[in-house]
Formats: sequence, structure tokens, C-alpha cells
Amino acid sequence: QNPCVVVMPLNGTANTINSCTGTLYDGGGPNGNYIDNADAIITIAPAGANSVTLTFNLFDIEPGSGSYCDYDYVEIFDGPSTTGTSLGKYCNTTGTPGTIVSTGGALTLLLHSDPGVNKAGFEAVWTCEILNIPPVAQFNVQPINTCSGIISFIDQSLHNPTSWYWDFGDGTHSTLQNPEHEYLNNGNYNVSLVVANSYGSDTVLYSNIVSIARPEVPVVYNDSICLNQNASLVSVGDGSQVWYANSADTIPIYIGDTLLTSSLNQTTTFWVQNAYLHPSEYVGDTRSSTDGGFYNNSGQHYLVFDCFTPCKLVSVEVNANGAGIRNISLNNSQGNVLASRSIYIQNGISRILLDFDLPVQNDLRLTGPAYPNLWRNNNLVAFYPYAIPNVISIKASSVLNDPTHYYYYFYNWEIKIPDCFSAKVPVVAYVDNCSNTPSVNSDDFKIYPNPANDYILIQLVNQMNIKAISLIDQLGKNYPITLTKTNMEN
Repeated sequence: QNPCVVVMPLNGTANTINSCTGTLYDGGGPNGNYIDNADAIITIAPAGANSVTLTFNLFDIEPGSGSYCDYDYVEIFDGPSTTGTSLGKYCNTTGTPGTIVSTGGALTLLLHSDPGVNKAGFEAVWTCEILNIPPVAQFNVQPINTCSGIISFIDQSLHNPTSWYWDFGDGTHSTLQNPEHEYLNNGNYNVSLVVANSYGSDTVLYSNIVSIARPEVPVVYNDSICLNQNASLVSVGDGSQVWYANSADTIPIYIGDTLLTSSLNQTTTFWVQNAYLHPSEYVGDTRSSTDGGFYNNSGQHYLVFDCFTPCKLVSVEVNANGAGIRNISLNNSQGNVLASRSIYIQNGISRILLDFDLPVQNDLRLTGPAYPNLWRNNNLVAFYPYAIPNVISIKASSVLNDPTHYYYYFYNWEIKIPDCFSAKVPVVAYVDNCSNTPSVNSDDFKIYPNPANDYILIQLVNQMNIKAISLIDQLGKNYPITLTKTNMEN
């Protein structure tokens, strides 16, 4: 007797089956029928398997209207998700699937039912084959070039490794299968991966596969002022200059080249960094109130997309037929939940905050709830792919028999690429009480040439000790000055 018995969910996506052998039933179990108006999905992906064999012993699925299975059906996919190659769509019209063998280590089943007749369903047994050979190491990197320093590593090794050892080339390591790593210094890096299973190990090294180009630290200019005056501090870089009151702060006090402080009564250090700030970009269909209607059935639908660089899905636009709480989730290609959020959505069109961190993966899903009562486009006119080049591509919907002609729920996605920052550097406002400093008026010095282009000559009429000179234009911008003492008079 097989100890592993699994019953599919009545609706929705189940957890992946990891056992090598077992018996699988539809959602009604061994003694009941599957339910109407549902889409139940399950994946069989035993650890270390090279192939999966699925044999149907009992099979009773409502027949189609003619020679096709267009009412209820079981569809089987070669791979860990419904985006894999379809191996067939079966009902009582076609007869039992018999025995199905995967080309890789996973099979995925979809049981679809319409609102009408339901039947007894099916019973099937599965087995897997595990080859006694060592793995072959290989991997991918996304993105290869970055200014954020954050790189995702994707294991693509063959023959089912069970352990991983990454060397990122900067003195750090990881034993995760698909790690994310942040490089702190600019440069090109060699990365190696060692994979192993119980039959052996393999190593691959890719030279200069990662290139990090963080912003360079800015050139800064301090200021010297008298007690209770305003300092004008300057930072020069090739990006935006972001100022902080303390080195550990994350919330800036100002963004711009010149920080004009409040009046200061003591020497004070501020901090600034050079930053490449990326504005939000928008992608996706925008027809949130035309070419469709509100969907409010039990089936859970989603949009399928690829993410090519780490980024954040900040928000989306939705159109709700009635206010209420809806659960929205980010799923991987196997349907496993990566992140979710329960959100109160007001009636009508609104923008909702998701704040999902998107990993570098293919066939991700943005999934709505059952009975969502949200707008979707169903007039067979969608315009896939919706893409931001090298960032994200929304490429299909969850309608398996026609995935590119429907668009579900989530419009005008707001995508944010991570901003890139240099290290913070200090900028000092030196405060002097100036108690021994004589007052200066326009009769005490002469400036020429005036107007000037690149230098000015300051001639002092009376001898005085110059502590600092500030040059500020009418807009308040402070210009750095280099003092050159030519003689005792100038």
C-alpha cells in the first residue's frame, strides 16, 4: 500500500508534492465528485527526480460538446507550472490519459470545471526516477551590470544537486541555491559555484561575470562662518546630492548641490552622498473600465510576468464593484506564495499600494482572490507583452486555453528600480565666535576684475587676518574658493 495519498484542492493551487511515489485524487477524494466552476492545480516535483511517471487508474470527467474537452477537463503540463508544455487535455470524450512521463523532474495537473455537470474525477499513481550520477554546475546572473551593487544568482545546474557553495569573488560566500548578494565596491568580479549530491560534485567558474558601477563619492567643500550664521556647504557629483544630518540616517534633510544650513552656534558635521535616483516607471494595460466587465466567480486568476532585474512593484490600479478587503499575492511559477497583502479596496477605480519586492525570475504571477468583483478585459483584445525593457514583461493571463486574449484586474503597474548611492562623506560647517575679528566694510577691500570669469583679485586696504571667504550668487549658490596669498598687501 502506498503511504503517500494526496487529494487535490477543490479550487486554487496546492503545495508542491515532493514525494517520489504516491496516489493522487481529484478534490472530491476517493469517494466524492470534484466541484463545479473551479480550477485546481497541483505539481509533482520529487526532490532529485529526473523524470515523473503518472498513471491513471480511474478517470471520469464530464465529456465535451463535441470532439473537444471544452466543459470540464484535466490538462497535464511537462514541468513545474502551467506555463510548461501541455501534454494533453483529457475528459470522457478523449478517454483516460493512461500513462504520462515527464521529460524533466516535474509534472503539473490542472482540473478545470465549468458551472454545470461534475463527475467522480480520477485516481492516479505516480513514481519518479532518480539517476545515480553527479550534478553538472551552471548558473545565470541577473543583472550583469548594476549601479546598486545587488545581484541575483540563479542556479541552473543539471542532475539534481542537493548542496550549493557560491564564491562571489569579493571574499563572501553563500550556501543558498539562488542567493542575492550586494557588492560594496566597484569593479569586475569572478564568481564560482560548487554543486554536489550523493554521487559527486562539480565546479564552474565564470570570469568577470559581474560588473559593479556604484556612484563615486562626491567632491565636497566645507564652509567657515561666524557664530549664529548660516553655512553654505557644497557637494559636486555626477548624480543627485543627498544630504543627511547624521551618518547613520536614512531620511535625507535635503537633495541638491548646495545645503544652506540654519544658523549654527557650534561646528557641525553634515553628511552627503552621490546618488542615481530612479523615478517610478509604469507598465501594463490601462483599460480599467472599458473592453471588459467585473469578474466575480470562484476561479483565481492572475497575470504572468518575467522580472529581469531586482525591482519593486509599488502599486497598481484596480476597479472594484463594491468596497471591501481583497487578498492579492505574488506567486512563483509553481504557484507558491512569495508575498501577499490584504487590502481594503474602495468602490470604483483606485490605486492600491502593494510594495512587493520582485525577484529575478520567469513566470511570476500577480494573483487576485476568488470572487474578486474586480474589472478585467475579456473581449479577446489584449496587447501582450507589456514591458519595460530589461526590467519587466507582463506576457499572459491565467486563462489556459487563451492566455493572451484576457487581462485580469491589475492595471498600470508602478515599478521602481532601486536607487544607487555612493558612500556618505562628511562636510563640515566650522563655526568661529569671531570675537577678535574686526568688522569689514566695502572700504576695507577692493575686488577686480569685476565682472570676473575664473579668478578675482582681492586687495586689502587695511591689514587683517582672513579666516575664510565665501562667494555666493544672487540665487544663494556657494562657489568654492581657493585662496592664493601673493604678498602682504593682497
